[in-house]
Amino acid sequence: MTEIDTLLKKRISRRAALSTGAKIGIAAGVAAVVAGVGGYAAGTVATPAKVETVVQTVKETVTATAKPPARFKLFFATHATPHPFWDAVRKGAVEAAELLPVELQFPFMEEFSGERQAEFMRQALAVGAHGVAITAALPDVVRPLTQEMRNKGIPVIAINTDDPSGKTPYMSYIGANLYEQGREVGKAALTYGILKKGDNVVVMISEPGHVGLEARAKGILDVMKENGITGDKLDVGKEFTRVQSLIKSYLQAHPGTKGIFGADAYTSGSVGELVRLENLKGQVVAGGFDVHEQILNNIRDGWMTFTHDQQPYAQGFYGVVELYTYLHAGIYPMNINTATGIIDKSNVASHIDFAKKGYRG
Repeated sequence: MTEIDTLLKKRISRRAALSTGAKIGIAAGVAAVVAGVGGYAAGTVATPAKVETVVQTVKETVTATAKPPARFKLFFATHATPHPFWDAVRKGAVEAAELLPVELQFPFMEEFSGERQAEFMRQALAVGAHGVAITAALPDVVRPLTQEMRNKGIPVIAINTDDPSGKTPYMSYIGANLYEQGREVGKAALTYGILKKGDNVVVMISEPGHVGLEARAKGILDVMKENGITGDKLDVGKEFTRVQSLIKSYLQAHPGTKGIFGADAYTSGSVGELVRLENLKGQVVAGGFDVHEQILNNIRDGWMTFTHDQQPYAQGFYGVVELYTYLHAGIYPMNINTATGIIDKSNVASHIDFAKKGYRG
């Protein structure tokens, strides 16, 4: 009598029958494989039908579990322009995208332009971006388009520059607290033994209207005011001959100026050149922000006193990571303060090689 006949006679439950039947099927399958292996060892071929059934079962199991990962479209709609600083931001984003199943678009604009950034944001919508990173240097420009994206369920984060009003509805911010970074630069400037009560300083800005640069300048000037030092903010642009001409005129009109600062990567790059060309070494504190190779070389050579780092590579890298983890796993984006601290002659050497490789900017 077979085992199945016995099961039927005992009128066992449907569940027990299915369980036992499954065991029988597994046993039969194992027997077929063993038979096939035995036939191979004996120099004969096992029954083709049975071997084919086993192979087909394995193929179906693999197909069911090996699903390709989704690729998310990410778009960085920022105010980035061609410069080593923004090259480092984009390098971070690109290298993160190479590690993850994402497609990245990160265009540059030729000159700082709110209109151009708005075009980038509309382009992100047009290509069906799943996640978007913006900068909020011009909050009134990016706010309505950010809201439109959020209304459509698209995650949006900010990098590099945040909206100090808090009204732009991005989900997180990756970058420096720019006002506090300005204060840190102001405090550091007082430690080099040149600035004293009654002196004057000037802070240069390359992109007028940029809320982050305005915040940095205010941070520096607030610290100076608290210490009895006067100061001015000067919109100079990015073209060096113009910067030099404006600073020369300013220094002639304000002979008590003992501090020259750049509020951004462009003007900070000019600070050391101004000190060298105007023969101001040792007479002024020359400070700024960011760590591209020109700035670091000027610090090493004594033409610039110090700078403050905001790690642009990290802004791009973690921007991609946060958008991906939200889209892939529902992990809500988190604020990351990328600012680290002061770089001067005492520690500049450890940063130069990374700048040459494009990781600092």
